[in-house]
Amino acid sequence: MRKEIIIHVGMPRTGTTYIQNNYFKQTPGLHYHRNASIEFEPLSGKNIWSNEDFSGKPYIKSKWDRYSNYAGLKRRFPDAKMILGLRNQEDLHRSMYTLFIKNGWIKSFDEAKEILEYKYNVKEVKELFLEVFEDNEKYIYHYEDFRRDNLMIVQEIYDFMEIDLPDIIPSKPMNVGWTEKQITFFQNTNKLINKLHLSDKKLFLDVLAGKKEAKEAFLRKR
Repeated sequence: MRKEIIIHVGMPRTGTTYIQNNYFKQTPGLHYHRNASIEFEPLSGKNIWSNEDFSGKPYIKSKWDRYSNYAGLKRRFPDAKMILGLRNQEDLHRSMYTLFIKNGWIKSFDEAKEILEYKYNVKEVKELFLEVFEDNEKYIYHYEDFRRDNLMIVQEIYDFMEIDLPDIIPSKPMNVGWTEKQITFFQNTNKLINKLHLSDKKLFLDVLAGKKEAKEAFLRKR
């Protein structure tokens, strides 16, 4: 049996985790890879390598790693089928901003827009994808269509891969965006953590939630 490789390069926040957990991992006969090395050897049959980091790691400021990733994939797997998910740029930026807040950022959205616009220019990503993988079979979907009918998009992805979509009831929910109140709460929490020089954010949040064990552990650290 010949080896076939399909590569799903993100972008981030376009339903990649939902598709990976609910479908790629659960499909009999489909070899799912995520954190493989560029030198990995596909197994016999269908292989899906799905990793949104190919389109830019969230916490690395440079965007040029995207070109290196795409070019490296093209050299290593010149005949791979390619999948790309896109999203409205403003919505993508706001979604990425919540990830930054989760990881300790204290800047406002307006203050973070410069790096977001630099790293996540959807038009640039699409143009680069089409340029590097000009000769490859390609499928591009849009997150807005995925939100309206995720099963339709998943079916189109499986048709593109030429694999029968298994009868699966998704068990992992889609990521849900934060409200403005939640963003403000965690932003203020991050500021307080920085001010108090606290190293364990989860412990501090458990203290705020009134968990007795967390309070005791927090006092022991002080």
